[in-house]
Amino acid sequence: MSTGHMPNPPENPTKQSGSAGASAQAAGPAEAASTEPAQPLPLAADMARIMEEQVDIIVQRQLYHSQMLLGVSATGTDAVNARTAVFTVANALRNGAEGAMLYTLVNLGDPQIAQINDHTLPFNFNTQVAGLFEGILLDTISQAYKSDPNRRQEARMLLERIFVEANAQAERQHKAMLAFLAPGPGPNARK
Repeated sequence: MSTGHMPNPPENPTKQSGSAGASAQAAGPAEAASTEPAQPLPLAADMARIMEEQVDIIVQRQLYHSQMLLGVSATGTDAVNARTAVFTVANALRNGAEGAMLYTLVNLGDPQIAQINDHTLPFNFNTQVAGLFEGILLDTISQAYKSDPNRRQEARMLLERIFVEANAQAERQHKAMLAFLAPGPGPNARK
């Protein structure tokens, strides 16, 4: 379909000329070396690749499970926060930046200020949400490496070592609700 300013595209896709195939054969051993199977990625980089490829599934599982955890009493994990957490963990694995991964896991839960007065859940529920997220990541990696038990075990050990430290930091976090300083009864209070 043309608007009059551009010519119509060809009906058949273009093909490479025979001379291009001949020049590729004439390239010799340098080209042949590049056709050999590539070395597998290091474990952490491969885990990061798996997480990035399955980011949408991980995020949806996190949203579902966090909302099931909290029920109608509060809002579960935000989709943007969950997606950012997946990419942060993947980048931290790829770059060996465990501090960034720890920070992400410890601060994954959102403060639930809207539900603060009903006393149904703590102000910070990072440990619960991070536990769900850790389980989802472990399951994702385990499923990806189900055909290679040795690599699966190494990946689980790498993640669990980081998760233990993150859980210890999250347990030290203050979970009490905010104490808003509302005016109390006094001479000017409404009756």
